[in-house]
Amino acid sequence: MKQYRNTIVISLAFFVLSALSLSAIPLIEVKEQSPGVIAVAAVFWGGLLLGLASFFLASAKFRKYRNRAYERRLLQRQPLPGALTFRAAPSSLVLYLILAAGVVCVVTDLIWHWAPGTVMFPILTVTLTAFVLHCFLDGRDYRAFAKMKEGMKNGRK
Repeated sequence: MKQYRNTIVISLAFFVLSALSLSAIPLIEVKEQSPGVIAVAAVFWGGLLLGLASFFLASAKFRKYRNRAYERRLLQRQPLPGALTFRAAPSSLVLYLILAAGVVCVVTDLIWHWAPGTVMFPILTVTLTAFVLHCFLDGRDYRAFAKMKEGMKNGRK
């Protein structure tokens, strides 16, 4: 369980690093193949790929725990992936509000071009980070992890 948690923290760190790289775009001189553009692209794609790899590694390690939670009926199987499901927890509701506001800002900017890049790239960063957190916190593995952790606190194994 501790190994799963550590791998998830590493995965989240890579995803957040990838999202934060978007905030650096207004700070660099954007020219074709300039060192700044190449560095930002490398950090973005590297963080994204390493985040996905560590996420899938953590999911593979945690599969037996998740299956045990299903067998003990601590957790119900869901037909949809975690990214398409939503919880009613207060922390999740705040995350959904941030995500919705970010999506509205991005879509309206694409239509009406109301904001400069110095405003939109931080909004994209926050929106992408909120989406990644939503995928983690509403995912099957995290729900199973929370149930297993709760069961361990109550004396079950």
